[in-house]
Amino acid sequence: MKKGSDTNKFDTLVTRLAQEFSKIPNFSLTSEDETAKKLFSLIAFRLADISSYADLVYSHFIPSTNKAIADAKKDFIQSQYRHLLKNQNLDFEETLFDTVRLAYVGLFHKLENFMNDLVKLPEMVFSELYETNEPAIKLAKDKYGFDFRDWQQFQITHKINWICNCVKHKDGFPIKQPKPIQFQD
Repeated sequence: MKKGSDTNKFDTLVTRLAQEFSKIPNFSLTSEDETAKKLFSLIAFRLADISSYADLVYSHFIPSTNKAIADAKKDFIQSQYRHLLKNQNLDFEETLFDTVRLAYVGLFHKLENFMNDLVKLPEMVFSELYETNEPAIKLAKDKYGFDFRDWQQFQITHKINWICNCVKHKDGFPIKQPKPIQFQD
């Protein structure tokens, strides 16, 4: 989105979602069914949340970090005390890398929230049709061996989760095992 644009990014997102969902046969029934409305609203909200976060990182965090780095370099070069700093190889770019790593932590938090809402969807749908005391997430794990929260089963979630765990538990060093397949080398 361009700055100053009159287009509302949330309206654009929901319009795109509706266009994609409208390709599903009988999608128009979601406007008539209360549970379907809740499902669509939940998915639209979580996708808007993730999209808004990505926009925040790309449009604000990274540009602000780059400006802070440029300001720090300029201040260092112009400092009257520069000669007192023995280490002339200061890595100003590390601040950008820290910002990106922390953005991954925020993104994974958004994904976890989305997943927590997604696992509630089967209960929303099936509670009207079936009586069961067993949550769908437990049923999927026990009956089909599928664990919704096994972040390693999908490459993208494994990658994001791995980066987050390295940031949170390994001081940002890429040493957590197992490494995602795209980071093996």
